[in-house]
Amino acid sequence: MKGWRLAAGLCLLVVAVPVTGRVLGGQEPDVPVFRGGVQAVRVDVSVQDRQDRSVDGLTAADFELREDGIVQRVTSAQFIRRDGTRQSNLDEGLAIRSREHAESEAAREDVRLFAIFLDDYHIDKDQQVTLRVREALQQFLKGFGPNDLLVVMDPLTPLSALTYTRSTEDVLARVRTFEGRQGQLFPVRSVMEEAQIKSNHVWQIRATVTLSALEALVAHLSGLGEGRKSVLFVSQGPPMSTSFPENEAHVQSIVQAANRGNVTIHAFDPRPLGSSQPGGAYVLSRLAGETGGRAVANSNSPVPQLKQALADASTYYLLGYTPSRPSDDGRFHRIEVKSLRAGVRVTARRGYWAPSVREMTTAPAPPMEPRQATALAELVAPSPGRVADVWLGASRGGDSRTAMTVAWEAVLAGSGNGVPRSLEVGVLDGSALASGGAPSWLAPPRAISPGGTERFELEAGQRVVWRFTVKGPRDVLDQWEQRMAVPELRKARFALATPVFFRATTPQQWRALESGTGLAPAAGRQFRPGERVRVDVESYGAGGAVELHADVLGSGGRSLVRLAVVEAVGGQHQLTLPVASLGQGTYVLRLRAREGDSEAEERVAFEIIP
Repeated sequence: MKGWRLAAGLCLLVVAVPVTGRVLGGQEPDVPVFRGGVQAVRVDVSVQDRQDRSVDGLTAADFELREDGIVQRVTSAQFIRRDGTRQSNLDEGLAIRSREHAESEAAREDVRLFAIFLDDYHIDKDQQVTLRVREALQQFLKGFGPNDLLVVMDPLTPLSALTYTRSTEDVLARVRTFEGRQGQLFPVRSVMEEAQIKSNHVWQIRATVTLSALEALVAHLSGLGEGRKSVLFVSQGPPMSTSFPENEAHVQSIVQAANRGNVTIHAFDPRPLGSSQPGGAYVLSRLAGETGGRAVANSNSPVPQLKQALADASTYYLLGYTPSRPSDDGRFHRIEVKSLRAGVRVTARRGYWAPSVREMTTAPAPPMEPRQATALAELVAPSPGRVADVWLGASRGGDSRTAMTVAWEAVLAGSGNGVPRSLEVGVLDGSALASGGAPSWLAPPRAISPGGTERFELEAGQRVVWRFTVKGPRDVLDQWEQRMAVPELRKARFALATPVFFRATTPQQWRALESGTGLAPAAGRQFRPGERVRVDVESYGAGGAVELHADVLGSGGRSLVRLAVVEAVGGQHQLTLPVASLGQGTYVLRLRAREGDSEAEERVAFEIIP
């Protein structure tokens, strides 16, 4: 069964352009997504009067559009207005039910989608700057309506952990706790930051991390429908260095992905008027200027400009034309749009990349196998601010019950009162809670010390709510709940328990690993080349001979290496994960077992990090 890690525009659209993106964490690029026909080009532009008010009532004849300096015939001009209210399906609830539901909603024409990227790596920790970020964003968020979609990201947020919401209160809660970390190496938030500190180029590496994350976000947003998407990049600007040319390549890729996918990037430098802008100003002005966004900087009153960025996403014209150039040349084409009506100003991005013949004729990759996709989706980082990583493993219990084993590891070590000392785990009746009944404990809370485990025997198939409470020396440091249905391991004639990973980093732990005693299961699924990792898995059948094969797969599903499996008595199997010989990236351990004509399979994703 499964193992659970808890953590829990301004724009232009070239029809038929593939949306591709570089993805963090060693994952393979997204499958190209092709849209419509080859010839049609659609450009959305904002039009304001001298008082920055939106201008409506224009027709195609009121615009002049040039591509590469050549006048094009504008064939259509549609005025779009979105104000944060639902315009259709008025009887449908607006609450976001799942990631898939959010992405479906993002494709609607009456939904404004804004991603707020909080680049804490490149914002001063100075209280004056931090308060300006919080206050400006609080005012900015007041302009959103119940139909709008919001998502917040920072440089260390993986795409798999993005959470879409229609609740501005949820976003405000994140904003109110925001702090800049420019120039700050401690406290360390992740194993990736530990690796950064060891480098002589930590600040350039952090610029790379920010730009890579922004690139992945833009590529992701590009695939969410054909309408306008917006990013508010809150940053003083990642520094650029000739010793790190890959950062310039990231900026180019961000601009290209944004122009292809109809994503507008607005840049907000929170420093007050008169502050110097070394290095990073180039990145901010370029991202905003080349994607049709606004650069809000060097101002003591940024809120009006931020509100104007929201207004740009609320009212605009969608212009259509057929280029006079040969199609499918794979080149960048500069566009200029102006209005023939006096007293108005037009804002549009500077150009777009046309698809090449190769891109238009390349067949899309086959869809990923569902079990592979599920394993990768379960490899998620804990929620921002979470101080513990928790793992749940399922095995057979007594009678018809399933034994659930809980192990945990501290994510943020902290100091003093911030040091996690224990994890308190209790199990509530999920069916009673779902029906509106009073909370009822199936298993009262039990405390687990670091390096310990706890076993709960629960009825198979029962819906439960796990309540986790992390405690320090005096205070509660974190608390959250996780809903699930208890796995059933007795219905099938043959089944596998959740694979259990054991990690050893010291000689003493290596000896414990070899003897099979003294180590708790590893809660995390990130390993370093210098560690030793053993995987145990138990099979349940009729008592016949069990044949088990273990393979390491790439994130795309291709088999890389077959591993040796040692079988002990009683259906116990053991193997060693070759972390030292695997490069940095994301992998999946596939376990396939057979007893007679009965089969079972488990897949668990893991990462190799520096």
